[in-house]
Amino acid sequence: MGWIRTVWDGPFKTPQQQPITVGWALLKLFETVWRLLVIVVLLIAAIAIYAWYDARNPLSSQVGVGLSPAPIDCVAKGWPILARIENKSSKTIGELSLKFRVYPQGTSTDVVSYDYLQPDLHNIIRPGEVLSWCFRMPDLDAGSTGPYTVMADVNYAVELPKDVPVTSPPQPKPPPIIEVK
Repeated sequence: MGWIRTVWDGPFKTPQQQPITVGWALLKLFETVWRLLVIVVLLIAAIAIYAWYDARNPLSSQVGVGLSPAPIDCVAKGWPILARIENKSSKTIGELSLKFRVYPQGTSTDVVSYDYLQPDLHNIIRPGEVLSWCFRMPDLDAGSTGPYTVMADVNYAVELPKDVPVTSPPQPKPPPIIEVK
């Protein structure tokens, strides 16, 4: 721990001196400026480490998405995919974007049409909350044939701003149907 004291003292460390001279006062001033500089550098390093950690653990990686066949009322309306979205983070989500991938069985080629608009949800999802939403089958490339394996990933998730009050009631059951155009 001697190196910490050496950095803290810096090159301007001066012993107490009597009587006080102008040179000694200048060295004390430089010593104080040095210590302030050390504190600023440590604060910048702490902020950089936090930002690096936060960037490595984005909110989207803390959202789980599971797909299953939709209930009869959703299928009857042309929405055969049920997505269960779970917020596993400690933050409230205000916006979420999903990316659907569709593979004909036995292939590794994603046949979702290039111009298919991936769904964005603008619903509040509290920490630990699980939402269920029905979706239609994504637009597929011409000529692709089923049966299909459908998968979903989270493109991004955005934290609800702190100044937005979370007063909405929990989402209704059975799951609402969202039309994705």
